[in-house]
Amino acid sequence: MRNINIKTLIEVAPLRLPGYVDAVQARGRLEGEIIILSDEDYDDLRRQFQMPGAGENKEASSPTGTKRFEICKSCPQSRDAGFGCVHHVGCCFGRWRSQPENKCYEGKW
Repeated sequence: MRNINIKTLIEVAPLRLPGYVDAVQARGRLEGEIIILSDEDYDDLRRQFQMPGAGENKEASSPTGTKRFEICKSCPQSRDAGFGCVHHVGCCFGRWRSQPENKCYEGKW
């Protein structure tokens, strides 16, 4: 299951194709300020609404990005199980986190 804060969803919507927010809300279950999606729905929506060329970024799945993501998932500053950070919204897509020159605002990597 994936928990997505509505505020995070709206903040990252410009990084997705139009209609992403409505599609997530239609498939998810709302509990307070959180939308809960199954892993299957999350993966399907992510593929469906990915911006053209976004999947071509080889750095997004780099070992650096993967290692940093594991650290982010346990950080109290992370939102939505490591997919968003209170300091850097775009971090959840891996591009920013996977670039070695970028640094964690909490100094964890």
